[in-house]
Amino acid sequence: MAVKMKKAYSTINNEDVTAKYVEDHQELKDGLECHVCRIGVAHKNGHKRAERWVPTHFTRKPRVEHKEGCKYNTVGQVTELAKDSDDKILESIKKNKFTFRLTMIHEPLKDLGKQSTTFQNYNGTANPPKNKNYVSNGKLSSYLATMKKILELRKAVEDDDSNELESIIEIQMYGKKVKWSNFYYDKTKYIVAYSYLITTGQKRHPICIEGIVNSVHSLNQGDRYAVNLQFGKKDKNIELIPAASIFVSENDIPADTFKPGQHIVVCALCTASESEHKDKNGKVINKYFNIRASLYHKNQLVIFKDEGEL
Repeated sequence: MAVKMKKAYSTINNEDVTAKYVEDHQELKDGLECHVCRIGVAHKNGHKRAERWVPTHFTRKPRVEHKEGCKYNTVGQVTELAKDSDDKILESIKKNKFTFRLTMIHEPLKDLGKQSTTFQNYNGTANPPKNKNYVSNGKLSSYLATMKKILELRKAVEDDDSNELESIIEIQMYGKKVKWSNFYYDKTKYIVAYSYLITTGQKRHPICIEGIVNSVHSLNQGDRYAVNLQFGKKDKNIELIPAASIFVSENDIPADTFKPGQHIVVCALCTASESEHKDKNGKVINKYFNIRASLYHKNQLVIFKDEGEL
């Protein structure tokens, strides 16, 4: 795996340089080293990939690993996460292999969701019960903190493939393996997430939804509000539109945390449903495949403020 780096050491200038500086001074592309462990690194100009702009960055050269202890060594970072992980939520099972125990996140979120059936009604008409505390006071915070660090690390990995950490981390829930492809969904895979959610039944588990914030608006549910992400990839032949929305309490995460254009990922128990948009004659124009997630804790959310920086 290759991690994006925003800074490297130039043996030509004998100082640290930014990726943007090298992009503007192409003569510095040679003689670049990791500014931490001094292995040789390569510079990549900014480019578009899968309808997303990848900022200029440095990355290790093929078949060359960052030295042990370097912050850009992915295995080393996961090892450190495992050492800090409470109750072995991220447990080392053998060299360069770890188990991420999703059960420890699933159970607290499931219990929070059971406190009220209000979350199943997203039409803006239901009111949540008063004096309801949505934030877990147990170990959920530390469990989610570990998950959050894993997601931040994943985004630092060069390839935006959801299976990128699969060779290092095995996800388990109740002793059964959960594939990364059934756990992490970016904007291009919303329809896959929808299909998975409507077929899993009682096997439902927390999943990660990555996307770009489109809008934020309040609901007629006390301090509840909705965050709508940009639509997923549409069907080429008919207007089948995957739509992901996040539902949050102001007490848990202030609404001004979210801004249109933000690149985010959330980890939550999600539901799925269909809805239609009809014209004035009653003809169906669009059909929406809705994915809905409820957040109860700030660590369920990761905002990528400076994409590519570790």
